[in-house]
Amino acid sequence: MVSEFKLILSPVDAEYGRGVGQVQILTRSGANAYHGSGVWNIRNSALDANSWYNNRVGNELEWYNMNTYTLSFSGPIKKNKTFFFLTWDHAIPRTHDWLTPDVLTNCARKGIFRYFTGWKLAGSIPR
Repeated sequence: MVSEFKLILSPVDAEYGRGVGQVQILTRSGANAYHGSGVWNIRNSALDANSWYNNRVGNELEWYNMNTYTLSFSGPIKKNKTFFFLTWDHAIPRTHDWLTPDVLTNCARKGIFRYFTGWKLAGSIPR
């Protein structure tokens, strides 16, 4: 809902009064006619180029898909007196993550837990 943001640092002109700095924020307002707009941005890894190093070693890009959209709508509530202005921003991020779940043995599934000193499951990754 901010139309303009201005930061004025020293020296401040006489038209803005005294002081060493000033922050001005201009908000948007409605009009006597209904207006609306919409913007949709998409950022997708399928449209990105791979880096030189990833191409050299044979790695692929990490998959992601980011959709962001902004909708705005304004108009009169009472002509020449009261107006409304609405905005909506929304982001829809999607990524793929690799998960390594811990799987219980058949005995552990039955509630029988055993521990042997120095014993490791074949192929297990130390943590």
